[in-house]
Parts: sequence; C-alpha cells; structure tokens
Amino acid sequence: MRRIASHYIYWGKPYKMHYLELADDGSFTGIYPLSEEIAGTEFYDGILVPVAYDARQVCSDVISISSEKNLNLSRKESIFSLLDALNPSACIKKNVPVRLILLSGSPMTATELSTNYGCGNSNVE
Repeated sequence: MRRIASHYIYWGKPYKMHYLELADDGSFTGIYPLSEEIAGTEFYDGILVPVAYDARQVCSDVISISSEKNLNLSRKESIFSLLDALNPSACIKKNVPVRLILLSGSPMTATELSTNYGCGNSNVE
C-alpha cells in the first residue's frame, strides 16, 4: 500500500490536507484526512489529481505540472473552478487503477498552505 499526501487532493471536490491510498497494483482505495504524520507517507506540495490510468500510456507515477510555467492561474480558487469544469476524476472509483497529476507552483506555495516543516516533496520517516 502507498500513502500520498498533499496540501489539496482534488477528487470531485478539493480535500485540504488529506492523503490518498493506492494498492500495490496502483488502484485507488480512498481519501482520508491527514490528522497526524504517518510513517512512510509521501508528501507533495500542491494539488494532487487522480486521473484514469490507461495501460497503453507510458508515464511516471506522479506527473508534475507547474502552474507558474504551464497554466496562467494565480489563485487556487481559479484552479478548482477549472477542475470542476473539466471533472478529471469523474470516472475514478475505488479499486480503479489511477495516475496522479501534481499541480504545483507559486499559487500552491502560499503561506496558508505552508506546513512550516522546512521541505516540500518528501517522505515522513
């Protein structure tokens, strides 16, 4: 099992400070509140979006898109509005294989999102 946390996870709506679990085969098992540090949990700075996985695609486990370079969005509300319109997680159900898209960049590094632990993408050990 793999646990991946982020400032926000978008699965039909934004979940602030939650983590998602993936089974060993990469299938989605659920989203849970991140109320305390859990050993072995990966943390990514930004918004994680689970999307349907097509076995014909060749991609990494987490695809990162920097909003400051690739998207002209200056506020997280704008990003959530865009995600609401696109609805990329519509077909994501439990036990379905997924890939994760990480939206990161200047809007995601605002003070309100800071954990104040001194590092961005890391594992809790």
